[in-house]
Parts: sequence; structure tokens; C-alpha cells
Amino acid sequence: MPPRRPKKGARRIDAAIDHFTPMGYAVAHIRSVVMDLLKVYGDDWWPFLEEGAYRVVQEALFDKEEQLQLQLLQQEEEQEQEHQQPQQLDGAMEDTPIENSMPIVEMHEVPAEAEPTVEEMQEALFQKQKEEQLQLQLFQQEEELEDQ
Repeated sequence: MPPRRPKKGARRIDAAIDHFTPMGYAVAHIRSVVMDLLKVYGDDWWPFLEEGAYRVVQEALFDKEEQLQLQLLQQEEEQEQEHQQPQQLDGAMEDTPIENSMPIVEMHEVPAEAEPTVEEMQEALFQKQKEEQLQLQLFQQEEELEDQ
């Protein structure tokens, strides 16, 4: 006669659920992660899963939690992008002549050009001096060639 299946509550999966539910994990998530791990490792790997207070299961739960959070963030960003509509700026419309009554949707400030740093100024000066020296050398070589 084949061995009987343990009763609900005495199975290994139930021990894993009992271990993780006080930590706030949903039973469905725990069961899903354990079943996924058993598909990867096989049913003979329960001792590996139970080792170190279910360390492998805990890491898999962390990974699943991160994936769910990323999915939620992406969904929120997509919803924000869908709901963002350009708003007409009322203040800009007051100064426009009637014949040019196109609505202004967005205004952008043009950033002021950043002032060069001391190092950039020194490098530019060095390059200019180098160019002047090369031009002087070329001029001197041309004069020498003309004199010959």
C-alpha cells in the first residue's frame, strides 16, 4: 500500500507558510514562490529549501516583492503620463493681441550659458598660444623658403 499523504497542516508547505505569514507575506505569494522553487530544484530539494530558516525561499520572496514594486511603479508612471495634459497658461494670454489668439500651451525658459571654469579658460588660452606658435613657425618657414 502506498504511503499516505500528510494531512493539511502537517505538510512541509504548511510549515513554510507558518514561517512567513507572521512576516506579512500573503499565503498565495509564499505558496507560489515555494512551488516555483520546487519546479526548478525538484521535490527532493525540500531540505535545501528548509535549510537556514528557509533562506532560499526568503530571497525568492524578496525578488518577487521587488518585481511587484517595479511593476506598480511602472503602472503609476504610465497612468501619470496618460493623465498629464498640457495646461493653458492664462497669464500669457492677457498680453497677446486679439489677432494672435492662439493658446500658449507651454513656456520654456532658456537657460543662461554657463560661465567657463578657470580650468576651461586656462585650456583655451593654452590652445590659442599653441596655435599662434604654430602660425609663427609656419610664417618663419615660408620666409626662409622665399629667401632661398
